[in-house]
Amino acid sequence: MAIMLHAQVDAAYSAMEKLGYKKVCLQISETGWPSKGDSNEAGATLENARKYNGNLVKLIAEKKGTPMRLYLDLNVYVFALFNENMKPGPTSERNFGLFKPDGTPTYNLGFNVSGSMTTNTTSEGGSPVTESPKEEGSLTVGSSSSGYLSITSDSLFFVFVQAEEGLATPSPCL
Repeated sequence: MAIMLHAQVDAAYSAMEKLGYKKVCLQISETGWPSKGDSNEAGATLENARKYNGNLVKLIAEKKGTPMRLYLDLNVYVFALFNENMKPGPTSERNFGLFKPDGTPTYNLGFNVSGSMTTNTTSEGGSPVTESPKEEGSLTVGSSSSGYLSITSDSLFFVFVQAEEGLATPSPCL
């Protein structure tokens, strides 16, 4: 996974450089894997989602950029924090979350979840949280109904971000 992810990011850096933008900072605005799918969605499995997102966390924890930009932090927004059980479309579209709608983990990513979590069924309410883990290998999550999990190797802690209109707030990478 790391090789393909780095290749895609470096291809974007290369294209931007050819257009004259040599100091552009790229972020991965959305990546994830569904933990469940319909019968025609063979790759949408709990094990594949755990492997993909677990490997993503390990990659970010290495605190390295891409081969073209080793010195730059690789910022990633994981889609999604919660499964969206009311979302229309294929089963996979409702099952990208690291957590179920009731706040329990969808699968084990290799870090402990600490603190309390509640969900609601509206886009209003909840409180964004930006806390570092209480101990190494733990994740603290607060209540919110939507948003992204932001992983950055610069700070090496997980931040749940929700801005106005439900958009994730990017963190600076330079």
